[in-house]
Formats: sequence, C-alpha cells, structure tokens
Amino acid sequence: MEQKILERLKLQAAAKAAPAPATQLAVPGTAPAPAPAPPPTPDERLEQLKVDGAELCGDEAWFADEDLRSELRAAVQEAHREQKILIASPAEEVQRICEGARPSALAVLRLGGAHLGGYGEADIAYSYRQLSRALHPDKNPDIPQADQAFHRLSEAAEELRLGLQEQRRLVVWFASATGRQVPDTMERPQETLFAEASRLLTVICGLAGEGHVPTAARSRALSLFASAHQGCRVPELLCLWFERSQLMEAMASPALRIAYDCAAKRYRAQFLCLLSRVLAAEVRRIGRGMPRDGWKQMAETFPELVLWQELREQFYQRCWLEPDPPGMGGCDRSRSPERALRSRWARKWRKAMAAILPAGEDTAAPPGDPEVCKLAHVIWKDIVAVAEKEVAGSGPKRALGRLN
Repeated sequence: MEQKILERLKLQAAAKAAPAPATQLAVPGTAPAPAPAPPPTPDERLEQLKVDGAELCGDEAWFADEDLRSELRAAVQEAHREQKILIASPAEEVQRICEGARPSALAVLRLGGAHLGGYGEADIAYSYRQLSRALHPDKNPDIPQADQAFHRLSEAAEELRLGLQEQRRLVVWFASATGRQVPDTMERPQETLFAEASRLLTVICGLAGEGHVPTAARSRALSLFASAHQGCRVPELLCLWFERSQLMEAMASPALRIAYDCAAKRYRAQFLCLLSRVLAAEVRRIGRGMPRDGWKQMAETFPELVLWQELREQFYQRCWLEPDPPGMGGCDRSRSPERALRSRWARKWRKAMAAILPAGEDTAAPPGDPEVCKLAHVIWKDIVAVAEKEVAGSGPKRALGRLN
C-alpha cells in the first residue's frame, strides 16, 4: 500500500513539473503523431478494478448498467426454468402451512428469495396449481385441517398478486421522482423496484451532500444531476424525501422488503449503506433532535440497518479512541487540532486518501476512477480483517456476520 502511494505521489509531482506539450504541425513526408490509446473496454476496466475477495465497490451504480441488469433478469428466468416445486405428503404440507407460526405468503407458495431472484403472475400460478392438487380437501377427507390449508393457499396467491401490483406502482413512483420512465412490461418487478429504490437513495445522497461539502463541489454535483435528469427538480425531490412522509413510507413498505430479499447480497449491503447515509444526511439537516418517526418503521422493515449502524459506530470509535503504541505516532501533515486524537489506523488511511484523491476544490475524481475503487476495496478488506479478530458474537464481527 505505501509503495503504491509513493508511486502515485511521484506521478503527480512529475505531471505538475512537466511543461505543456507544444502544438505540433504536420510536416510533409513525416509520419503522423501516434493516436492516443483507446479507452479501456468494459472487460478491461473490470479487470483493472478486480481485487481479491471483493465483489462490489460501495458506490458502483449497478442500477444504471443495463447490460448487467439484463444479465440479472436472464439469471432469474433461468432459475425459474429450473425451479421444481417439491411437494411433500398432504399431511406434511398441511402441517407446514397451518401449524406453528403463520408462514408468509411467499413461504406458503415456496417463492421469493435470492436463489430465485423474483417472481411474477406465471410463477404464482404454477406454484398454486402444483400445491392445490395435493391440498384439495376433496382428496384429503381424512385430514381435518386440509380445508384450512387450502384456504390459506388461495389467500397467499391472491396476496402475492396484489403485491405485484403494488411493486409496479412503486417502480413508476420512484422513477418519476428522478424524472425517469420505466418500461411498461415488468414480468417480475422485484429487480426493477430494488434498482429504482437504490438509484433514488443514491440521488438523495448526492444532492443532500455528505459531511462538509465545499460550495464548488456541490455546484458541480447539481450541474451534473440537472444535465442527466432534466425532468427532475432538485428542491422538490429533497422536499419530497426530507419534509414529507409518503416516499419514506414507500421505502419502508413490505413490497420493497420483498424486493430486497430477492436481490443479491452485495446489492443488499449497498442498499443498507445508502439508507444509513441518508439517515446521517437527515440528522445533519435538522441539527438537533431525533429523526422522523418514519425511521422506526424503516428499522422494523430492515432490522439489518441497526446492525449496519452498529458497525459504523464501531469503526468510528476505532478512528478516535485507539491509542498509539510507544514510538508509533506516525506521520500526519494535518494541522487540525483533532490530529492528536486520531488513531494510527485512521491516520494511515487518511494518508492513502490524500495520495489518491485530487487536492483542492476545483477538481474531483470521477466515480469510476480505478485507483479510488481499489482504495475502497482495500479499506473494506482491512475492515473485514479487523472484524475477524474480534470475539465471536460481539462488535463488528457480529454485524458483518449478520449482514453477510
């Protein structure tokens, strides 16, 4: 890591010292100047960003990658093509549905979950048809609860069909909030709903700002957003999220929880991080006091958010409370009065960020900068390594274990 930082600093110093290239005129009889190297292909860029043990960098906009999303939808179709409903004996199926805790509609019809990635009307009809043949009361006169189980099966199928309508409504609402349109046909809307929810949270984080945002950086962000989302008004969107309750209630709805459960783990982790960042932005906006009551519902819908907050707090404390070993004060050029309170672990990563991120307010690293993405990957690998040293069942290890 230190070697890479030094190499980066040397390259930056050489670029500043090098004189501007003079304009070359074409001279007859001489070979033309070589053309600039073409930009890397998507596959080459992915290879540049590849880090062992890391699947996704936190701010990668997977929801805007149409090729990736087409592959996700194709994988869902393939999973359902291979899906076979394994039906136990009628008595066992009745016991599964009627006895003990009331199962969810998805559990009754054996649908949902990341292993399938979503479901639609055709999948509901297939599961209902297969299970109803085994549970029909006329075929099981010797099972007293067969009629109850069959009734619950019908209720679950209707509940899921209504849920699909709600999910499609939320897709249109979330997309319209950022001035976008969505396709009219959504056979299995869970992937689209989760993508639009993640996109909306990303936009809110960018517009609200995180931490201390210089005026120049905020102006650049607003300008880029306005050019990419011409149908969206920034003040109205921020008001819709921070001052009204409907959008937050939709984000905390059971329909979105189902879409969350159908997504891959890496996208779920990014979604939880986005929720945490939006909550932090709201706390900064209100100054003092408690966030809105809607966050209680959000925590009930996504209890993993509490674990994410615990993980964040654990590493915040690690940045400030870890004492330095004797003679290991490190080298930090910061003049902040808080420097003496920072841990050696925090100072190490501040140096890495200072070496890679551009200095000053006039420039910024693009979201897909390979060095920035690699730095984020390496930091997370270090966080995981720290968590692995914790006692089982406590601190960061417990949070990461539940989130994974």
